[in-house]
This record gives sequence, structure tokens and C-alpha cells, in this order.
Amino acid sequence: MTHSVATAGHETATAAPPGADHTGWRARLTGPADSSGLARVQRLVARFIGCGLLALTVCLLPVVIDRADLTAWWWPLVSVLLVAAPSTALVAATYRLRPPNLTAFGILLCAALTLAAALWFVSWNGDVAPDNSRWAVWMIQFIGVPGLVLSLAGHHRWAFFYIVGSTLLAHTANQVGINGHLQLEMYLNALLTIALICVFLSITVVTRRTAEVLDEEHAAAVRAASDSAASTAQEQVRARFAGLTHDRVMAILQNVHRGRQDPGLSAQAFSALDELDHRGHGDPSDHGLTADDFGRRICAAVEFTDPAAACQVHVDADSGGRYPVSAMSGILEATCEAVRNWRRHAGTDSDCTVTCELTADRVHVTIVDDGPGFDPAAVAPERLGLSTGIVGRMDALPGARAHVRSASGHGTTIALEWVRDAAQ
Repeated sequence: MTHSVATAGHETATAAPPGADHTGWRARLTGPADSSGLARVQRLVARFIGCGLLALTVCLLPVVIDRADLTAWWWPLVSVLLVAAPSTALVAATYRLRPPNLTAFGILLCAALTLAAALWFVSWNGDVAPDNSRWAVWMIQFIGVPGLVLSLAGHHRWAFFYIVGSTLLAHTANQVGINGHLQLEMYLNALLTIALICVFLSITVVTRRTAEVLDEEHAAAVRAASDSAASTAQEQVRARFAGLTHDRVMAILQNVHRGRQDPGLSAQAFSALDELDHRGHGDPSDHGLTADDFGRRICAAVEFTDPAAACQVHVDADSGGRYPVSAMSGILEATCEAVRNWRRHAGTDSDCTVTCELTADRVHVTIVDDGPGFDPAAVAPERLGLSTGIVGRMDALPGARAHVRSASGHGTTIALEWVRDAAQ
């Protein structure tokens, strides 16, 4: 039989923390979080390029209409669709949970704009633009921009060759539409256009490389911090056992006298042996928490971390034992980290429930939210919240373990479990 202890219930779920509306609006604008700095840079820069192509298309619609008399009726419509459709798809893909496939989108954009420029020759009716006209082909100034998407994906040479080739093609069509023939000196404008886009290409290359270096340094720092923490823990264990050996074991051995039994000395010896036997199970002064004590602590911690999260505790009526403080503290910290992750990644319009079940030999805590979910296999090890704050912390506790279940569009469930027998 179980009974419910303290709850940080749903009646507080409507009280969003200060600034939550602003945070939710900003999260919707920037899109999902990414597992690395490089992925984040790729997502945001690709979105900027896609929005830029769409903005240029809208701004140049008067030119499209004004030069429609140079081609067949279908080319203006087809050329606008060939630019706008893949650009819209790219922008939409940057808001999906998984990062967009920039190689595929780069090839799609480059092929679409090249096809639009090539179709101009097919649709040209032989007329030329009026005198003093600068543009006969409306996409002449930005046809090389999709090459930046290829560069973001790491294909810098492909990007450069596309920028040069597509710009020369568009300028050739433009000269034919203005003059009816080619003039070599007019290709100076093409070289200037290529140079300008290559400036942005260089910025893209440097930005991508900088993000890669920062990710490498961050991963190295996380590994170093983990190694340092493990070394510190080992040193603390060695120091504790060195003190135990010196203060207890050596003192007992020095007071042993041959042929004479001392009951007090025997009791001290049994106490020292018991302390050595429990060397892996926390501090000897750890007298443990009752089920009710832990239930109150976990609900208070959840409410302090985020008042919008619900907390429910169910205690087995036969649970009269105590739970080690060291293990319960680890579970408490992992639970709070899971609640923080929910608020950070799931947004303000989702709910989170923490359920704690306590029996005589087992503690089971479940953190469930109905947020957008994620792919646990795609989370980089250097993401401290999941790998270190939850899974790593539970792995470090004898008898404890953590399970993470999530999928895109299906929320997230994190299960924390401690079993007394496994901790012995």
C-alpha cells in the first residue's frame, strides 16, 4: 500500500518564472538546441542565407516583371520558383529538431539557380533591354550565394567553383539580354561579383573552422575536468583509508598483547573491520534518511528548481529502513538537473512531472515531460547536463543507474533507480 507525501502540484504550473514568455519567444525564434557549436553555427547561418535569398527575390520582383518582355511568359515564374522554393525549404529545415543536411540543400540550391540561368537562353525571344539598362537577368548579382551553403557543409572547393561558374553564366545571359552579343570588357563586372561573394565565402570558412576549434577545446576541457574530478575522488578515498589505517588499525595492533584478551580491543577491531567493509558505500557517518525525509527533500528541491514542475512521492507502507545520504543526494541532484533541462529545452508550453517511489530496498524516480523530445544518441558527450549531470552522476553511485527515453515529438522520460542489494 502506498500513500502520497508532499507535492509541488499542478496548481503552480501556470505560474511561469520571470522572463519565461521572453525566453519562449526567443527559443521559438532561434529554433532547437544543438549538440555542438558547429551545428548551431550551421543552422543559424543557413537560415540567414535562406532568408536572404527570399528577401532578394521579393525586392527584385519589379525587375522580374519589367524584363518579362525579353523571354517567354513562363521563365519569370519558373525562375522565381526555382529560387524561392528551395530557399523556403532550407529555412524550414533549420527549425527542425535535427540539423539540416547542408550538403543536400547546397546542391539543391546551386542546381536550381543554375537551371534558372540556363533556361533564360531557352526562353529568350531575341529582344534586348532598353538603353541604359543594367539588368536583363534579375538574379545576376546573387546567383553565387548558394555556394555559401556548400561551404557551411565543408565543401569549400565545390563552393568556389560554383560561385565562379554560375556568376559567369548569369553575366553571359545578362550581356546577351542587354546588347544582343558578348563584350569581353563587360566580364569585369562578373569578376567584381565573384570577388564580393568570395569575401563572404572566406568569412564562412573562418566561422566554420572557429566553431570546430571551439568544439574541440570544449571537449578537451570536459575530459580534463572529468579526469581531474576522478583523480580528486581517488585521492580523497586514499586519504580516508590512510587515516583509518593509521588511527584505527595501527592503534589496535599496537595494543594487542600476546596471551591476553581484551574485550574492548576486540570491539574496536570489529568496528574497524566493519568500517573497512563499507569503504565503497559512503561516509561512515552516513546514518541514512527515512522514506518520509527523502520524500520531503525531493519535492522541496523540485519546487525550488522550478515551481511549475509537479512532484509526487509514493512510499511503501513496509518501508521502515533508511537510505544512505550519499546515494540520495546524488539522486536529488540528478533529478534537479533533469528538471532544469526540461525548462531549458522543452519550452514554456510543456508540463513536467516528477514521481518518486520508495520501497524498503529500492528508490525509483521518474521525470516525464511532454516537450518536443530529442534523439539521445545524437547528444554529444560534452553536453554536461545529460552525460555528466544525470547519467554520469548516477553511474558514480553504487547500485544506481539512469535510463533516458526520448524521441522527436514524443517527449522525454528520465528514470533514476537505486537498489540496495546492488549497492552492497
